[in-house]
Amino acid sequence: LNKEETFQSAMSYEEDQKFILNTEKKLALKEGIKLGAREEKIQLARNMLNKGLDIKLISECCELSEEEIRKIDP
Repeated sequence: LNKEETFQSAMSYEEDQKFILNTEKKLALKEGIKLGAREEKIQLARNMLNKGLDIKLISECCELSEEEIRKIDP
C-alpha cells in the first residue's frame, strides 16, 4: 500500500491481506446486523398491520416511514 520503506517493514503482505480480510468481514457483519434489524422491524410492522393498528402508530413504534409500511405485504 505504501511505497515508503518505513511502512513496508511494519506489516508483511500476508499480514496486510489478513487485516484487509478481517476488516471486510467486520463490515459485512455490521451490514448483516443492520439488515436483520430492518427485517425485524418490517415483521413487527406486518404483525401490527394484521392486528389492525393505525399506520401512523406503527410508523412511530417501528421507526419506519408510513410509505414503507404501506408497501408491506400482509
